[in-house]
Amino acid sequence: MELEILKDNKTFFQIRRMNVITYDIRIEQEIIAKYIALELRMPIFYDDSHEQYYINEIISMERLNKIFRTFIRKYVVCKKCNYCSTKTCMIKEKIKTTCILCGCESEYKSDDIIYNLFLSIKS
Repeated sequence: MELEILKDNKTFFQIRRMNVITYDIRIEQEIIAKYIALELRMPIFYDDSHEQYYINEIISMERLNKIFRTFIRKYVVCKKCNYCSTKTCMIKEKIKTTCILCGCESEYKSDDIIYNLFLSIKS
């Protein structure tokens, strides 16, 4: 699972494969895009017509994928069975993750970055 960067024109770089990967790991693209933007300390733009995310500075694919893998390890991989098989949802102001393989459940606290990212796209 790797993201790709494609130079789209003189100023923007397209982040590719995010839609395919996020579908496979059952998490919304916008959450990962916002996480990457926070880690890079730069804005990421979404183009509805191409259904792609863009950044306006060049970064290496290695750096982008390191951030992406960190997100996956922290917020997608099950803490019990170590598979990318979790489903995240909001239930009564709580963000919960459930592993669809082993049933392990975890809850994110309000000071966790994923909690705030999840709330920002749900509001």
